Amino acid sequence: LKTPTAQPETATPQPPKTPTAQPETATPQPPKTPTAQPETATSQPPKTPTAQPETATLPLRPPEPAMPQPELAMAEPEPPAPPPPWQEHEQAGEGALAQGDFEVAEEHLRAALDIKTQELGGDDPEVAYTLMTIARMYQAQGRLEEAEPVLKRALSIREKALGPDDWLVGATLNELSRLYKSQGRYQEAAEAAWRDIEIFEKHLGPDHLTLGGLLLTYAELLRKLGRDDEADEAEFRGHDIYARTPPGPPPPAEPETSE
Repeated sequence: LKTPTAQPETATPQPPKTPTAQPETATPQPPKTPTAQPETATSQPPKTPTAQPETATLPLRPPEPAMPQPELAMAEPEPPAPPPPWQEHEQAGEGALAQGDFEVAEEHLRAALDIKTQELGGDDPEVAYTLMTIARMYQAQGRLEEAEPVLKRALSIREKALGPDDWLVGATLNELSRLYKSQGRYQEAAEAAWRDIEIFEKHLGPDHLTLGGLLLTYAELLRKLGRDDEADEAEFRGHDIYARTPPGPPPPAEPETSE
């Protein structure tokens, strides 16, 4: 009876140890391999389709360069306007006057004056410009009595067309004052010179060198009239401007050009 009871106790402990160790090593391996593969597969596909649509749209742009062609045809420069009909005579007259050829100068200047009067009318500032040139020509020849009505006509045209305080009105008054001074008509010369000073001071300011020169000329005219106190005052102011003002380019005596 003691022998059969001892055999079943040794057979029981062996089966449970072997199956429990094998399933633990098989579970960690499957999840590592499938998780790495889907990550590489998802990053590659979106890069390739996004680059292809951009290159596919480029062939649609070549027709655009044909648009600017009509604009190039419209941008052609217009031919220059022909010169005014009096310009040739005026330039020839001024050139002859500069060379002292008064006969040729008067011929061309008179022709320019006639054309301007017909084309523009007798009260146009362009007519006054030619009149001023003719008056200078007369003064250069000593024809002072003929120069006076020409200067007065130019002054009247400019006062009406440009206003009594315009720069060109002052330039005409300056020329008229010089004419009166050369004739010994100091009262009329002083009156024209004072108007000229007032106009130039408005345009140039109280400290311009040109104004200083006009004041000194005005003082000389006042002394001719025996108005020494006024002459001293104008002379002092003129010298003071020269002492305080640095030298600079003076304005032209006749600040205009004929077109």
